[in-house]
Amino acid sequence: TVAAEWHLSRIEEIHGDYVEYKYREDREPVGSYGTVQITAKALYLDSVMAGNANDAPHTVVRLVNRKEPKGISRNDARYGFLVSNNALLDSVSIYFEGKFLRGYTFAYKQGKFYTDLLEKITQIGIILILSIQTLAKHAPQHKISNFLTSLFFK
Repeated sequence: TVAAEWHLSRIEEIHGDYVEYKYREDREPVGSYGTVQITAKALYLDSVMAGNANDAPHTVVRLVNRKEPKGISRNDARYGFLVSNNALLDSVSIYFEGKFLRGYTFAYKQGKFYTDLLEKITQIGIILILSIQTLAKHAPQHKISNFLTSLFFK
């Protein structure tokens, strides 16, 4: 028996702190035989959760894939069953204690031979930090604190 793919589900250290990995299963079209559509199983990392022993996770990372497939589809049956991996990562969102911390979006461009190349990563949340730095120059400290509280805790 040979492992075709490794999909880690949980890491737990000696004190009970842990990281859990959740996957989303898709069926992706890979071709057809006459009128029969052939699909392959695809597993994509959906979320990663970290927490302390006996507690709910304090940090959650959510991954979202694009709806449209890659420019070049790649499918494989080398282990005796058909698998696919044709989605590109669209965004990553990070939450701490249930509140959005930061996120990233990904932009791709078409490379040679219709390959998809990562062109840009945009961090979501950095604009707020820059605005706060500007605000700090022009507003009293208690007003900045009230502004931040209204953004994150309502």
